[in-house]
Amino acid sequence: MNTVTVTQIDASIIIAYDGTSHVILRGGVVVYEGNRIVHVGKSYSGPVDQTLDARGKMVIPGFVDLHAHITQSPPSRSGVRFSHVDYPVALIDDDSASARA
Repeated sequence: MNTVTVTQIDASIIIAYDGTSHVILRGGVVVYEGNRIVHVGKSYSGPVDQTLDARGKMVIPGFVDLHAHITQSPPSRSGVRFSHVDYPVALIDDDSASARA
């Protein structure tokens, strides 16, 4: 008998969709069963088989990002380190090629 695992992800920031637009949910959970998202919200009271700790991380359920910059992919080889989800965006000046936050 095949059983489907129910997994809860506890995250600091979740980029969610409320049916009309994207919203930022701070301190919430994403619950999925097998490969199907079943809940996104502040908490979940149903039974789960496992909980993943993504506190301090951003979770974007259902999103596959195919966009990449060669200087930032993969971060482990580029020297870019993001230690916090509220990192500043680096702007590149085309004339001087210097980064500034």
